[in-house]
Amino acid sequence: AQAASSAAAPSAPSQLKPFAGFSFAQPAAATASIEPVKASSLFPPVSSTTANGTGTATSPSAGVSNAMLKANTAAAATATAVGETTNATSSSNSELMQETNTEENCLHETRAKYYKILKKTGSWKAYSSGVLRLYRNKENTNKRRMVLRNEAGRVQLNLGITDGMMFQKELNKKRAFIKFVAVQDQSKGVEKFMLQVKPDGLDGLYGALEDLAKP
Repeated sequence: AQAASSAAAPSAPSQLKPFAGFSFAQPAAATASIEPVKASSLFPPVSSTTANGTGTATSPSAGVSNAMLKANTAAAATATAVGETTNATSSSNSELMQETNTEENCLHETRAKYYKILKKTGSWKAYSSGVLRLYRNKENTNKRRMVLRNEAGRVQLNLGITDGMMFQKELNKKRAFIKFVAVQDQSKGVEKFMLQVKPDGLDGLYGALEDLAKP
């Protein structure tokens, strides 16, 4: 037998598939989402202590500018509130007692309520409300003060107004406030105060205070 007939025929080469490019597996979908941080978790609510207890603040923040604190501290360092020497009379219990003051000129009058910051908590505490009057002494015009009397005519606030004293006005939710620092008690030093008035009386009181604080 011939060698050519006994040799096996070579097999046909396998066909190559066209190159389709590389493929990459898609990443698995995330199973957890990141929750946004809520502002309430970063900033606790501001609380304000009043005569009725502690609750959510409805008055302005307790902040007083550094410039005001520095100026008023320097101005009040040697100042004390002028002693209350006026007399008061009343015709009936339902009327606000009218004072007789022959030593001072009343330059401004309005109804107001005063607050003071509690140093331990840093929150505002509401005190008395009544008629607030601004005075200048007739003989010594450098003596100026603010006096607030309650409905019975008793003095609830008596603060001296000094040269360079600074005031900050603020309108908050249809209520008006004037903030400042002053010395009410020498043993306690400088304290932060706030007067609340009707919005339509804010500019008048603020302007009168600014005028009295001019040297």
